[in-house]
Amino acid sequence: MVQISDALDIFERKHPGCTAVLVFDQSFAHASYSEGALNSFDINLNDRGKKSTLKDTYYPPKCTIPELRGTIQTLYTIDAEGNKINKGVKTILQERGCYPKNSPNLRCKIRCLNPVVYPMAISDKPPCCLARILLTYKDFFEQKSAIAMLIKDRGHKCIFIPKFYCELNAIEMY
Repeated sequence: MVQISDALDIFERKHPGCTAVLVFDQSFAHASYSEGALNSFDINLNDRGKKSTLKDTYYPPKCTIPELRGTIQTLYTIDAEGNKINKGVKTILQERGCYPKNSPNLRCKIRCLNPVVYPMAISDKPPCCLARILLTYKDFFEQKSAIAMLIKDRGHKCIFIPKFYCELNAIEMY
């Protein structure tokens, strides 16, 4: 993140008013989320997850409780001692009114790869696990990696080369 920020500083000094386009491959580091990001594959099933507190989001238009649509959904609760406790996938889906009656697993190991790390894993098949159900909601689906957010916030563009398409990676020509 520091290297990218420094590179953008240099670019902006050398080319004021221009937009940089940065190209990255699909490494785990490049696809990492920032702290508090909405990543359904990083949330525990039940409350009290290990991760830092997730940022608030909105109840999506697909929420089955009409009066909640568009209002703020906090993704944590406060315990008796005043500590923030992360909500689990189960609680988040229950609040949205879409927790399935026959609850599948939190995540699948075979078919359900994290689409941020494996973009080809997104399919037209129905969600097979709770993480995938939560990922179908726009606020989770459109969550950008930390690198992409940094670059976008600075007013530049970020492109990720599809995984396993090294012929599209200019560095491979050298």
